Amino acid sequence: MRLTTTAVPLVLGLLAAGAALAPPAAAVVGGKAAAPGALPAHAELPFCGGALIAPDRVATAAHCVAGLPLRDIGPIRLGSGATRAALGISVQPGYVRRALDASANRDAPRDDIAIVVLATPVSGVRPLALRTKAPGRGTRATLYGSGQKAVPGRTVRAAANFEALRMATLNVTSDGACRDFYRRHGDRPYRSALRAATMLCATDPDGRAPFRSACVGDSGGPLVVGGTLAGIVSWGQRCGGDRDPSVFTDPAAYRAFLTAPAPVLAPVSSGAPAVLTGVASVGATLTCASPPWLRAPERITYAFDSYRFGTGRVSRQQGASPSYVVRREDAGRVVSCVATGVNAGGFEATAPSAGLRVAR
Repeated sequence: MRLTTTAVPLVLGLLAAGAALAPPAAAVVGGKAAAPGALPAHAELPFCGGALIAPDRVATAAHCVAGLPLRDIGPIRLGSGATRAALGISVQPGYVRRALDASANRDAPRDDIAIVVLATPVSGVRPLALRTKAPGRGTRATLYGSGQKAVPGRTVRAAANFEALRMATLNVTSDGACRDFYRRHGDRPYRSALRAATMLCATDPDGRAPFRSACVGDSGGPLVVGGTLAGIVSWGQRCGGDRDPSVFTDPAAYRAFLTAPAPVLAPVSSGAPAVLTGVASVGATLTCASPPWLRAPERITYAFDSYRFGTGRVSRQQGASPSYVVRREDAGRVVSCVATGVNAGGFEATAPSAGLRVAR
């Protein structure tokens, strides 16, 4: 689930442009401990949840995995006790485009859905079936997650540790009621964030404290109706602390993406750093080179930073050009670069280059 200082999208941590990730959403508040093996298809990823939807495929929130190096995904633990390595990540293309658009409002997630392809299929576990349409208003649904179980303060932080798996019963609410809540009470990025065609909302069925909600660490986790995947934890306001509905990506709206026979997998870096060459003096041109890729991208973008101890790092340039002309304000600072591989299935950045100190 995504959280902000006043708004806590159940997505608690969406992506940032390039290769940075925002923190993921929190864990189930107001629920109860789930019995061991209560949902064998539940998946636990780094800081997020997910759901097994095919023997070799886990559905999760895009903000949980977009830009994250493949080597940092896993081992993925399933509710059945099985563990699997990740073979690849496929992020919904609309989310990829938005993530790399510097003008986009990344705090209000759209197309917040992704697939993690497992290196080896899971046997003996029934995947959650995909629905053909979203459940209607008033439908009882069960939320599963292992994030935070207490309402955070106004300053929301990503969960440092996972809780044991918890579950809570929620009621699917109408799009109109959910939209009205966020228009009236949501922080600015979320007042118009709800997209009824691709999202659904669910809330505490009785309205009494503790108000049941997804929270930090629950992002990507499943909302289940009758053995089907009805929603994927995406965003919310403050884990029910403001009686805010939890907002889920509607997997029925992305059925074609989730079931694609050969999903486009994001690029995979070798882990080697980019290489920055040139004369580090004002007016000179520095060139950033990408190391080899384990899974090649369709295109590469380059980002240049300028750093000085005590004053911090400043982003200087980002785009398709591998060249950077050193500015006067870089004098006495250290310039470095990162190369980010991109395709329709996602993006991954190389490790930063060694820095070059610019002569004064």
